[in-house]
Amino acid sequence: MADHLEPQPPPVANDKPAVWDLVVQDLERDEARGGARGIPLTPWSMPAIWRLVQKDARARDTQGRARYGVPLQPHNGRDALVDAYQEALDLAVYLRQALEERRAATFVPDRELYVVEHLVLLYDHARATVRHLRWLLLARDGK
Repeated sequence: MADHLEPQPPPVANDKPAVWDLVVQDLERDEARGGARGIPLTPWSMPAIWRLVQKDARARDTQGRARYGVPLQPHNGRDALVDAYQEALDLAVYLRQALEERRAATFVPDRELYVVEHLVLLYDHARATVRHLRWLLLARDGK
């Protein structure tokens, strides 16, 4: 198996900032910028969704700390690009699974078409993300 598919070692705590805290700050900043620009609200850009995503990010941080005993931090002994690549592969397969399950479900014309269109868009982005990450790994490691 290629190195980029090997399991990663457990993370090691250090004095670097917790990455989930940085992500939540970025999400808060994104939310503020969206509102400040007067960007039209879409269902996924409503203030309630931003708050839910921030809450979920904090919950994932709590889960990770409970599982690994340390927060996710840079320079923790793991390869962040490898982790991202492996997670992006999982994202692509989960979105494809959701598409297959939607196709098998009872069709509700407007709502279902809207959901499927968004799943297709997300799946397209996930596949592109996987390609970009794999290119970064090849460029960095030569394999």
